[in-house]
Amino acid sequence: MISFSCATSQINPPYFLGDMKMLFIGDAIKECRELKGLSLGRLADISGIDKSYLSKIENNKRDPSLSSLLTICKAFNIQLSNLILLAEEPEKNDLTHLHDLLKDATRELIRGKV
Repeated sequence: MISFSCATSQINPPYFLGDMKMLFIGDAIKECRELKGLSLGRLADISGIDKSYLSKIENNKRDPSLSSLLTICKAFNIQLSNLILLAEEPEKNDLTHLHDLLKDATRELIRGKV
């Protein structure tokens, strides 16, 4: 698990991107799975990734590798950029509404309604 040491404390998920956007990748994976109507076991079967490892990722207890993220995205039939869009929580500003619209469109894509 990737963590950043700061004296005696550690920073675990969520992560911060360069411009201080928070990234909740486990939450986004769980949301995609639920949007697709998949159980954790079914996602494990489709992706070939161990069910307990997927559970730890969804609960932000493990950091997925890039390879795992790409495999999960393939199982959802989405691009990694779609997953990251759902995972990030931008700072509140004038573009927040646009970001929310993009997230809604991505959710529709994942549900298969686009």
